[in-house]
Amino acid sequence: MKKWLFAVAALVAAIVLLLAVLKTEAQVSAVTKGRATNAVSGSVTVQAEFQMELKSEIVLARERAALAEREKAAYQHAQETVSRASEKSSLQLETRMSAVLER
Repeated sequence: MKKWLFAVAALVAAIVLLLAVLKTEAQVSAVTKGRATNAVSGSVTVQAEFQMELKSEIVLARERAALAEREKAAYQHAQETVSRASEKSSLQLETRMSAVLER
C-alpha cells in the first residue's frame, strides 16, 4: 500500500514539475533600432479573461444625444399634460361659477 501511495505522489509531483517547466510565458525585452539578431517568427494567441463591451466616443455621444431627445420629448409631454389638465380645471371652474351665478 505504501508503495502505491509513494508511486502516486511521485507521479503527481512529476506532473506538477512538468507543468511548471512547460509554462508558456513570453519574455519581453525593449526594442531598439538596428539590425535584428536572433529573430524568431511566432504567433501570439490572446484569450480574454472576461467579456467587455467597448464603445467609442462617437457611439457614446450618439447615445447621449438620443437620451437627451427622449428626455426632451418626455418633458414636452409632461408640459402638455399639465396644460390640458389646467385648461380642463379652468373650464370646470368656469362652468360651476356660471351655474352658481345663474341661481
